[in-house]
Amino acid sequence: MSKNSLIIICCILSVVIAVLVHMLKEFKWYQKSYYELANKIAKDRRDRKMLVRADREMIKSEIDKKISSNS
Repeated sequence: MSKNSLIIICCILSVVIAVLVHMLKEFKWYQKSYYELANKIAKDRRDRKMLVRADREMIKSEIDKKISSNS
């Protein structure tokens, strides 16, 4: 192999390594944002369920108060 072809192979190899490192960083960022979004959605669902339960309990207690006051 000549010196020029060796230099070209090293340059191509370094570019490929740089591209792979960049893709790995992008994937980690994507994976992190995906998990953050999934956790936020799960938390929002739990909060919504808690609010619905609290509303039901409030309505039940108001109905019970009206029934007991009418008796």
